[in-house]
Amino acid sequence: MSLPLRDRFRSYGTGFATSVMEVVLLARTPLFGGKNRITFRLADGEAEGPVSVVGDFNSWEPGKHELITRRNGSRSVSVVLAPGEHRFRYLASNGVWLDDESADAVDAHGSVVRVAPR
Repeated sequence: MSLPLRDRFRSYGTGFATSVMEVVLLARTPLFGGKNRITFRLADGEAEGPVSVVGDFNSWEPGKHELITRRNGSRSVSVVLAPGEHRFRYLASNGVWLDDESADAVDAHGSVVRVAPR
């Protein structure tokens, strides 16, 4: 099920439209030392061109964690994160920012994933 185009964009008063993704999953895999592997996923056709996950864990650097296309058409990348709260967003071609509604929280500053200590 796809949302109508008018419902897929949210403006936070910045003058820029932000896509709100309906089918994005964050997968969490516990690792030793209290860290977690977080897999960021985009559904097939969710954004055109290259997409990176950027956040406080990679100094908001585009291209550092670029999503890779999988056999089913979805795209994903895994990042090892220490316990704590981490802000992130997806950055697609042409400067399009995407928020992840499956994150632990979403606000005007983007998405949040919380990694609990084990």
